[in-house]
Amino acid sequence: MRSAPPHLRTITTLREAHSLPPEEAARGYPVHVRAVVTYFDRGLDRRHVAFFVQDPTGDIFVAAPPSSAWQGLQPEPGARVDVTGFVAPGEFAPIIGQAKITVLSAGHLPPRAPRVGLAEILSGVDDGRWIEVDGVVRSVVTTDSNISLELALAEGLLTATTVRVPGVDYTHLIDSRVRVRGNAGPLFNSRRQMTGARIFFPSVDSLEVLERPPADPFATPPYPIASLLRFDPHRSWMHRVHVRGSVTLQWPGRQLCVQDATGGVCAEISQTTPVPLGSQLDVIGFAGTADFAPTLARAVFRPLASSSPVHPVLVTPERLMSGEQDSELVSIEGKLLARTDSTLVLQSGDTIFHAVLPPGLGISSLRTGTIVRVIGISSVQVDTKRTIQGHGATHAANFAILLRSARDIEIVHAPSWWSKSRIVGALAVCILLLCGVIVWVAQLRRRVREQTEELRQSRELYRHMAQHDALTGVPTRLLFHDRLQMALDRSARFGSNLALLMLDLDDFKRINDSFGHQAGDQVLCVSADRIRSSIRKTDTVARMGGDEFVILLNDLASPAEADHIASKLVAALSIPIQVGSVQVPVSASVGLCHVPQRTTDAETVLKQVDAAMYRAKARGRRCFQVFTPDMLEPAPNRTRAPLGRSAALDPQGFRLN
Repeated sequence: MRSAPPHLRTITTLREAHSLPPEEAARGYPVHVRAVVTYFDRGLDRRHVAFFVQDPTGDIFVAAPPSSAWQGLQPEPGARVDVTGFVAPGEFAPIIGQAKITVLSAGHLPPRAPRVGLAEILSGVDDGRWIEVDGVVRSVVTTDSNISLELALAEGLLTATTVRVPGVDYTHLIDSRVRVRGNAGPLFNSRRQMTGARIFFPSVDSLEVLERPPADPFATPPYPIASLLRFDPHRSWMHRVHVRGSVTLQWPGRQLCVQDATGGVCAEISQTTPVPLGSQLDVIGFAGTADFAPTLARAVFRPLASSSPVHPVLVTPERLMSGEQDSELVSIEGKLLARTDSTLVLQSGDTIFHAVLPPGLGISSLRTGTIVRVIGISSVQVDTKRTIQGHGATHAANFAILLRSARDIEIVHAPSWWSKSRIVGALAVCILLLCGVIVWVAQLRRRVREQTEELRQSRELYRHMAQHDALTGVPTRLLFHDRLQMALDRSARFGSNLALLMLDLDDFKRINDSFGHQAGDQVLCVSADRIRSSIRKTDTVARMGGDEFVILLNDLASPAEADHIASKLVAALSIPIQVGSVQVPVSASVGLCHVPQRTTDAETVLKQVDAAMYRAKARGRRCFQVFTPDMLEPAPNRTRAPLGRSAALDPQGFRLN
């Protein structure tokens, strides 16, 4: 341990240490205090052993060397300890670094903690402080060393993290109302700015369960779907609800829609078990606002023995814009204007709308101008500006139809091959034949040249549409795989340095849920532009689907150059995006994989960079993580977050210009 400069005084209270300005904290004042351990974690950060401690004046985060060992008593939560070390600026607020901990005796945790709200926690004034919050557990995320509970507070969502005990199943806490006492900890960026917060609590045993969920939530009476989120002075919608209905759509692992006699609802699911359309299901989940109608987040389902097929209702655009059939099975006719890998652009009357194909389904046989009838789930998008400025009624901006399979597209009328231009061309050829062989030959050659140019332009257009994302303009998954394999082959032959980056926009679904898909599309486009401006012209960025992008870095001078680019991307994607009159905060979790030379297996490096990105999210997001082989070791309950809907953010939480 280093020694302090002789002219610096020794700090003896935690309040004084935590209150130092950053420039003063950087001087490295020596610290000697006696305090109580409120949190202890060896696995939270590989750089050091993590503590929170409290003395009569305040609280602070303490970092001890990873090789620290203790004789006799261990520094468990509640232990009285003697702490020596040096003040350091920390990554957000001052901490005690290079700490040496001596356990004096066993003790107990502070019996009281001030009750604070989410807004106060997010302001940063409670950094490190021992506080108390009440909330409902919505999900449990498990890593090798920690568990994190997603808590629904009255003001919004907050994560609470503690040390994981191997072999313990924590899922029984879901839907419990709990009281958590722990230390407030920040989320931060590379500029030491606060980007969020969470609570570190001593252990699951320290949780106070205020209200336990039903032993079998499926045994509770089901609610009519149309009653979800309606005013009820005797009910809080914080807990899971039970609905029963017939399956109208399932995108396994992502989304499930059911419908009963009163209406329809779509749920975010992670289950991949296929269920037949029309079969009866019990579904439980947390009711929340989506675009126009309620949705169920963190939902699970259980099949019933009965089935009751739902027949689609033939509707007009005007009826869909009213919202009466939102989340229900409908049928509508339209003229095909264009198509992409995942969407059909249709027109019905004066209304242009999208029919969204299921993941992995492509339609290649439809021609522009075809009249089709599509069957699917209506999804109304909100006009956020009109809604916010109005008296409270929600206004629709547009709608989309979510399709189940290719059978949901029925051709009503296919356009004739003979168009006006083709008829005129045929008549012109006949007339020219009568004018003589010389004139006929000249006109025929001109016609051949024109058609050749048209075909060339059409091929270029279709090839570009097939290889580039229609929304952001960046390459698609198919083109990226070709470029990645070519780069791997070239690297194996010439020994050049390659790296792969994969990034995912943090909490992107919440932006869609709060402001509609048009705002989400704008965020994706701006993010794609920022990615392109942060990399070199020789590199490749592609959209893999949803809010996930992958970047191929070619011919690197050194591996450190990839680290620099990853850091630039994290910074560039942390700048809020202007959507109308709203500043939308964004961030990204970035995985980085340095591709070993002689490697030609594209799937392997994609799995590696995906694992690195997952680890970046587990670290708290808004950062990048370099791949290491241990990230591919199997671990229980280690899954990617579902891509379905999530609980909406409160638009009042965004800054209006």
